[in-house]
Amino acid sequence: MTNIPKHSHSDRDKIYTPEPIAKQLITRIPFSICNSWCDPCLGSGVFFNNFPNENREWFEIDKGKDFLTANGKWDWCVTNIPFSQPKEFIFKMAECSIKGFGVLCLANSMTATRLKKLESMGFVVDSVTCVYIKDWGFGYRTDFYVFIKDGVPTRFTTLISEKSKEEPRWFKPIAIPMSDCCNSRVSNYRAEYSSFATCQKCGKTISVHEREYPYENKI
Repeated sequence: MTNIPKHSHSDRDKIYTPEPIAKQLITRIPFSICNSWCDPCLGSGVFFNNFPNENREWFEIDKGKDFLTANGKWDWCVTNIPFSQPKEFIFKMAECSIKGFGVLCLANSMTATRLKKLESMGFVVDSVTCVYIKDWGFGYRTDFYVFIKDGVPTRFTTLISEKSKEEPRWFKPIAIPMSDCCNSRVSNYRAEYSSFATCQKCGKTISVHEREYPYENKI
């Protein structure tokens, strides 16, 4: 019986981002023109080909370049990660990023435990973009998270759709009771709409169910 490496692709991992969506997501990155870039999962190249300069590198396990064994560092790592391995790719991207990283993944992949670990590594959430791509053909929500290193997060959420003609919907940060954070009663991403909130006592950003808080927090 052949042993299959844990990080080999499955059909679930071969879900490609439409190029118009990739272009929009790259604009969420607070980059400078001289920054270096890495696409950990090249796929069809929609992220890599739209990075704003030639100072860039790609990895793709199907082409013999495995990002999970990479040793380099780049200012920004940006990609649509394999859905079967969120933990491995999220923390490897953090390890290889100098200024920050942008990761498109299933919404429930970014758990409170992983957010706390990223915070301990110096990464905070700058923005979250909720993505709906009809052709993917599944009902799970996907989010594009932008993390920045040693920075002050702006903490906003927007929604984009592959065929949407509407303006993005924006969400204000939610002020929550300090006990929800400091007593570790933090929710994961399981609701239809989710966002981040700032603890009134310690100032940390945590994930919460928006439906637990007043609707007027939305704009």
